[in-house]
Parts: sequence; structure tokens; C-alpha cells
Amino acid sequence: MGDTDRPVRVAVVGSGLAGLSTTYLLSKVKATRADGSPLSIEVHLLEKNEDLGMDTASLSVKTEEGSYRVDVPMRSINGGSHGRVRQLYRHLGVPLVESGFSYSFSRLAQQLATPPSPPSPRSVDLSDDDSSVPPTPPPEYTQSFQSRAPTPPRHRQPARVDKPATSPRRPAQTTSILYEGASGLRFPPVSLPSQFRKSSHRVQLSYLADTLLLAVAYIYILLLASFYVRLGLARPASTIPPSRTMRDHLKQLCFRLLKLENIASVPLGEWCEKHRVPRRMREEVLVPLMAAVATIGVDEATEMPTGEVLDYIVDTFANSHYVTSPSFGVRGIVKRLVAPLPPSHIHLGVDIVSLAATESHEEGAYSIVFCQNGPEKTLLVDHIVFATQADQAARLLAMLPVHDKSTQAVVSALERFTYVRTLVVTHTDASVLPLAHSDRRDLNLAVFAPSSSSSFPPPFEPSSEDDLFLPSTSVQTTHIISHPSSTSSRPVFQTTNPIVPISTPHVLSSTWFSRAFVTKRSQTVLGRFLLDGRLKPQSERTLQGLPLGAQDAKRKGGVWFTGSYLAPGIPLLEGCVTSAEGVVRELLRQEGGSVSSALF
Repeated sequence: MGDTDRPVRVAVVGSGLAGLSTTYLLSKVKATRADGSPLSIEVHLLEKNEDLGMDTASLSVKTEEGSYRVDVPMRSINGGSHGRVRQLYRHLGVPLVESGFSYSFSRLAQQLATPPSPPSPRSVDLSDDDSSVPPTPPPEYTQSFQSRAPTPPRHRQPARVDKPATSPRRPAQTTSILYEGASGLRFPPVSLPSQFRKSSHRVQLSYLADTLLLAVAYIYILLLASFYVRLGLARPASTIPPSRTMRDHLKQLCFRLLKLENIASVPLGEWCEKHRVPRRMREEVLVPLMAAVATIGVDEATEMPTGEVLDYIVDTFANSHYVTSPSFGVRGIVKRLVAPLPPSHIHLGVDIVSLAATESHEEGAYSIVFCQNGPEKTLLVDHIVFATQADQAARLLAMLPVHDKSTQAVVSALERFTYVRTLVVTHTDASVLPLAHSDRRDLNLAVFAPSSSSSFPPPFEPSSEDDLFLPSTSVQTTHIISHPSSTSSRPVFQTTNPIVPISTPHVLSSTWFSRAFVTKRSQTVLGRFLLDGRLKPQSERTLQGLPLGAQDAKRKGGVWFTGSYLAPGIPLLEGCVTSAEGVVRELLRQEGGSVSSALF
């Protein structure tokens, strides 16, 4: 900035992993100017909730064996698809536990059955229980181009042993596949569901033959995915730099001669049909699994861009999953990430009232006026980093008095990102799991079987805002946090996007989230937000670091964006970290600074 005696001031709006990573990296970075003098950065973190974002919905559970933290939602990382997240956690000293998740795939009948009633829920003590939190309506039961902030977790009073619980009637649940995880490298890779164990040898052999065909289909998909990804044909067009060398032109010529097309935006269902992926593999494994990963419905998963799916398959193959040690949890990650920041620079319970570019940038390029527990406060900063959902950033940018072409272009691009609603319920109702204990795995996926007749409507459909389940086209995923077969007498489950009602006395907490969902529409603008070096030749197209709302387009200072949606692939935690890295490096470069080593 003009005054090199004062630090460069940066406001980070949002305290999810993207915001916390950006804050941490800016606070810890050792940057120098061209003359060798240090470049000082002053960071302020603004969060509208009273708690920092990553841990707001989590809860603590006490058992005879001790207390442990349940992260809401569950956050696992894969060594292949989350390389930078894992590296950051290692840098922070976050203890990770390897977990080769096993899976069960089940189908629910369209008609209701009457299974044996589950036992009454045992008492579970929630140390941070707050039954005074009023119910918050969930998002509408439709796909939306707008996100919604996580609702306050609705913590229930502990269930009592002497208070009998009536379990809702359940549709019959049939387990079709038991996959032991670890990319199929665990022996045996699959197990026989309970329904076949008492069947004749002929039936068992038929099932094993079908399962073998699924394994062959998986290898076939893996080979296709590797082919498209290695050739760069699974990357959205907006993220591919223009051909500039003879090698690039020859490569494109070969693709045209061989009639190889970019499939990044092709719907997954259409791609499967074209490549003759077996129907059972598509309907019972691939689509439900991708729907569970992206926390979307079956219909959305069928229409999701194929490039994102193939990237995920290649990245995760033969790589282990990791979860944070329960004794450390997300709360420990948050503490490590905000440790370098002075408490006076952490602003919680913030309501931003106005946002404007200043006439003179001697004290800061932007003025942020916000309310925090009463009177208005003004914060002058040189840069603003929006680590929020895309549409939330667009709404805040609408506060700028001056709407130049750059601001309009950024807002228009942000509005292209779509969001879907996600419900996470933590509970003790085991009736959502397969009836046979031998059919239960770490992650239990369930979908409704296709109805052969329109005269049988789905047994459950949400009818009011208080219904804690989603439409029947969703994919229900239940994670067994404390396995019933363990020594713990209080098994705890976390169900994402339940499609059957969960017994109310068993519910410990429920929270609605909004999650970015990749579409062909969002792929067209993704490349304009990436800061990984690939777009430098066409930097005039970038939408990062622009002096939005300023009369002078050449003035220093700018507006930046980070988040899971600003990275190629399915929006995951990895995008939070990689986008934060890109913003920090480019922001420092814009201020005339440089970093001699890796950020972490």
C-alpha cells in the first residue's frame, strides 16, 4: 500500500475451514518485499455466529467409558483427494486416525413393514445441551441456487431408560452389498449379506457371481476414469489454459482425429449409458455412493458432471481415509488455526451493515461497518476475503455503492453456483440400520427401491418444516460412531439425509446445512476463480483480487474468494485449503511481497 510503515490489513469473512485456513496462513506467513524488508499482515476474522464455524453444530457425549466429541457433520479426509488438507493437519499437529471405511448398500421397500421395536434409548448426557434453542425452519424441499447458513443445532433432552420410545414403522430393508472398504484391498473385499447365508449353495454362488461382475465393472470404470483424467479430458473447459505450444496443438489434433471429447460436463447417467456401465453397478453402487459423497439426491447424482466423479475415483483409489482423533476433534483444529490471531482480531456475532470502497486508501481500501453486541463498529482494511457460500458473498457485494462492470461480472459468476440442502441427525435409533447386526458397517447407505407401480407412493414424504427427513429420492447414509458390538453401552449414530423418520426420543441433535453442488453452469465460471498458476496467461479474465466498487480501477487492494466450491472436483474440504493457499500467495504478490518457502 502507499504507507509501508503500517501493516497490510485483511478482513476474512467466514470461519469455516476456508476462512480459518486463510486467516492462519496470512498470520503465520513470513513474506518479504522486493527490498528485503518484511511485509507485515494484520488479519481480522469476522463471523456472524457466536462461535467459530467448524465446530458450531458439534456436540459432546458422555458414556461410562468417558466423554467424546461428535463432529457434526462428520469430516473425513482421503489421502488422495485431500492431500493438502492432510499436509495442513500434519503441520498443525492434528492427530489423525486411519479408517478404511466399510460400506453396506441397502434398498428400502416401498411398503411399510412392522419390524421388532428397538429397545428404549439409554440415557445419553450432552454436556453442551441447550434445549432452549428454538426450532429453525429448514430450507425448502427443492434444489436452490441459494445457500443457507447452518441452522442452530437442535439438541434434545437426554433420553430416559424409564421413558419408552415408540419407533416409527419402517419399510423392509434389504442389504444387497457388503463392501469391506480399503479400495477393495482388504481380504475378503466383500461379504455375504445375512439374507443369503441360509440360502442354498446355488443361490449363494449366483450372488457371488453377480458380485464378481460388480468388481469387474468397478475395474472397468477405474480404467476409463484413469484414461480420461490422465489425458485431461475430465477437466472443465474454463480451467484449461488455451493451447500455446506446438505440443498443445498436436494434442488437440489427436483428440479430434480419435474423436475424443471432453466429458467434464457430460451428465453421469448419460456417460454410463454411452460406456455401457452395467445397470446394477450404476444404480446400486456408483450413483448412491456419489450421492452420499456429495450429499445430494439420486436424481442430482445422475445429472452431476462426470468429470468430477472420475476425478474422485482416480484420486481416492488405493488411498486410506482418515478422521480426526476423537480426543482432539474439530474443536482442536479450530484452536490451532486461530492460535496466531490476537483475540481482539476475532469478531463473533457480527452483522455487516455496509461495505464501501474508501475515497482515500491511506488507511484502507475498504470500510466495513458492522454491529457486534450493540453499537456499530468500523473496520478499515486493504483486502476482503469472502470465505462464505458464493451467494452470501454476492449479497454482501451488493452493498457496494458503485457497481462497475467488474463487480457485476463477479456477482453474476457467483450466482452460477448452486446449493442443495443437507440434514444431519445425530441419534441413538438403530432401526435406521440393517436389521441384522452382521449387515451393519461403518457407513450404511440406503435408498428406496424403484416402484414398479405408480399406485404405491413412497411411504414417507416430508410434509412440514419440522419433518427431520428428506424426500424419497435422497440417499440416506448412517455412520456408526460408536458401534453396537463395542464395549460401549450407548451406540451413537449420525445419519446424513435421512429418508425415514428417526424416533424423536432418540434424537440428540439435528442441523440443516447448505452444500455447494457442481453443475455444468458452475463449471463455466470456475476457472476464473482459480489461483493455481494455470490462468496467469489470461489473467485479465480472473475474478480474484479486483478493486471492486472503486472509482479507480488501478488502485491497490481487492476482494478475494475462498471455499470448497472454488476448486476442481466435488466440493470437499480440499477446496477450502487449496483456494486459501492460492488467495494468500496472490494477495502477497499483489502487495509486492514474496514467500521463499512453502506456506506449510
